Amino acid sequence: MTAATATHAELIRAAAGHATRISILAQFATTPDPLSPVELADTLGQPLGDIAYHVRILRQADLLTETHTTPRRGALTHHYRPNRSALRALHTGLGELRDQLDAIIAIDGGGR
Repeated sequence: MTAATATHAELIRAAAGHATRISILAQFATTPDPLSPVELADTLGQPLGDIAYHVRILRQADLLTETHTTPRRGALTHHYRPNRSALRALHTGLGELRDQLDAIIAIDGGGR
C-alpha cells in the first residue's frame, strides 16, 4: 500500500489501529530527526519487538519512510521519518470521518 493507492480508511486503520502506532507517530512531532525502533522503544518504554512490529505496519501503510541505516552490534539499525503526503491523506481521511460522525450525531439529536 502506498499513500497514492491507500484509501483513507486503510490509512486510518494502519495509524489508529493500535495505541502504540499513535504513540509512535506522536514521537515524530517532538523531533525533526529520523528515529529508529530502538530509540522509539527506549522513549516509549516498550519492548523493541513490539515497536518494530508497529513500525513495520506504519511502513507498509507508507506512513513512515526509511531514511538511512546505521551499523549497530553487527546488525543494521533502520531510521524512519513520517511520509508527509501520507500523513496529509490520513489527516483528510480523519476529517471526513469526523464529518460523518458529526452527521450521525446530528441525526440522532445528540442523544445517547
